[in-house]
Amino acid sequence: MKEYPQDTTANALVLYEKGEAEIRKDQLGRPALFFKKTTRIKILNKNGLTYANVEIPLVKSASDNSREILKEVRAIAINPDRSGGMLDQKDIYYQDVSETVTLVRFTVPNVQTGSVIDYTYEVKSPFLYNFQSWEFQGEIPKLHSEFHTNIPANYKYHIKLNGTLKLDHQNDKIIHNCFYFRGLGTADCVVSEYIMDNIPAFREEEYMTAKPNYLSALRYELTTFENFTGKKEHYTKSWETVEKELRTDDIGRESQKGRYFRNALPEHLMNTPTNLETAQKLFYHLQKQLFWNEKDQLFGEIDVKDAFESREGSSTELNLILLNALHAAGLKAFPVLVSTRDNGVPSQQIPAISDFNALIVKLDLEERSYLLDLSEKEFTFGMIRFEMLNQYGRLLDFKDGGSWIPLLQPEAYSRQIFQASLDPGAGKARVRKISSGYYASEKRKEIRNTSEGTYLADIEKMLEARGDFSLTHYENQGLPSSDERLTESFEIDMNTDVKEDRLFVNPFILESYKKSPFTQQSRTYPVDFGHPFNIEYTIFIETGDEFMLEDKAADLHLELPDSSGELIYNIRELDENVMVVLQMKIYKPIIPPTQYAALKEFFNEFVRLQNKNPITLVKLSKFISENAGKK
Repeated sequence: MKEYPQDTTANALVLYEKGEAEIRKDQLGRPALFFKKTTRIKILNKNGLTYANVEIPLVKSASDNSREILKEVRAIAINPDRSGGMLDQKDIYYQDVSETVTLVRFTVPNVQTGSVIDYTYEVKSPFLYNFQSWEFQGEIPKLHSEFHTNIPANYKYHIKLNGTLKLDHQNDKIIHNCFYFRGLGTADCVVSEYIMDNIPAFREEEYMTAKPNYLSALRYELTTFENFTGKKEHYTKSWETVEKELRTDDIGRESQKGRYFRNALPEHLMNTPTNLETAQKLFYHLQKQLFWNEKDQLFGEIDVKDAFESREGSSTELNLILLNALHAAGLKAFPVLVSTRDNGVPSQQIPAISDFNALIVKLDLEERSYLLDLSEKEFTFGMIRFEMLNQYGRLLDFKDGGSWIPLLQPEAYSRQIFQASLDPGAGKARVRKISSGYYASEKRKEIRNTSEGTYLADIEKMLEARGDFSLTHYENQGLPSSDERLTESFEIDMNTDVKEDRLFVNPFILESYKKSPFTQQSRTYPVDFGHPFNIEYTIFIETGDEFMLEDKAADLHLELPDSSGELIYNIRELDENVMVVLQMKIYKPIIPPTQYAALKEFFNEFVRLQNKNPITLVKLSKFISENAGKK
């Protein structure tokens, strides 16, 4: 095999993969989890040689001496010329990479392009609550992957198949009296096998959240253990129990400091005509005074008084300060647990506080609700960090009980509007770029974190790359975060040669996408933009009485399936102007993989329209002479 026909870009191919995980007694008669894995890989080219390097993570407890143990490793390479190599045990290396993880590393010897490598290892683990997961999908394609488990009935696990791929085969059977302890009792075992064939590679691309959200894999979470006397220990708790514990934990205690902040904050912030104005004044006052230390730190030591007095803290501490300030003003606000996009989507089926890693605030007013976050200086009232736009969060109401709430709010709708007036005859252009929502916050951050000279130099480089343009004047309005919109104004020399009979004008002087972010042939996981957005161009090109539009491009109107978005492009002649309109609108922030091909073409067309469609203007005198005698 020289390449894999179903994926000619693959550097290597898993021919066969098998995992076996079972709970059984060890040599000392104690229950343990044993996991054995066998992998066979074909190396297709020199870039695939890296798959001869194998890493095995071993978990250890930070509180006692319990740890996972590697019991055996075997590895061999077979080459096209029938040579090969076998792993020597002295070439296995151990490295402590953290307090709780040791990495075992080895390299299959004498591997070359065309080799087939085969390795097997077994691990013994005392951590029965952490049953071995199995990833069917990886960064290279697989022909066959199977996973076998043997679980005594004493252990109840919640089993979930992640990802969009389906199993080709699943079989479960019961073996009676397979788990036996003398003098205590016996238990039946559930023996299962899961098989998946022809599995595509998982390749990361833009606009995705945490990789584990989408990898096709089996995940296990221990819910209950029952010993032979009938006593049960529940590992999965109800949200009612979890929230009861949180009420007396750091989050609960630190959210009850309203009296302190009533005395610590200026009185005039509390005395405003409306509750909304009070909330906004408190938000912008604290946003100006406090600084985020770049940590979220949902767990561990939290101290809102210390953070307030030092004017610095984690996002959790800053948002708990905001929560207490709103309570001090008599407003109805709640803490909301969230998981950032790189941390994974929290499970709604199983209450697990470990699913979350950050906290925001929900404010309820008479008219509507707002989600608030103090971690960024560039946010307007009602925005949370883009990294927190991760489907839903858990609202904590210690009095009436919590609930799940969506994290996508109206303020997340973002617009980028380009308004331009081009005068090719005079060689001048004026452009306004108006940003709102997340576009505005990102641009504010860029402007604040860059010197004026560097920022203008970057604009000039971009203009030179777009065409024969040079910046003559720049200014912005709305830089304070309390402004909803940020407006940037540009005056530009177009450096056109009006002596020519034809002018080729690129109307899109400022671009929004240099290239399409979607390049894969297919995608097995959704595109997650985080929020809906619009990008709109309205451009007027002055033709005067000397030039006219030579060729009018065809209008374009593309729609994504399920009304997820639309793309509009048209050109019109209006008096002594040519008007160019280009609009891309994404209405639904999550696009399923079934619509990926349509979305890819959608973005390709949007980029093409910005980069490869100059407007051709011809002098009237030239047009008349060329068309004389034509009907």
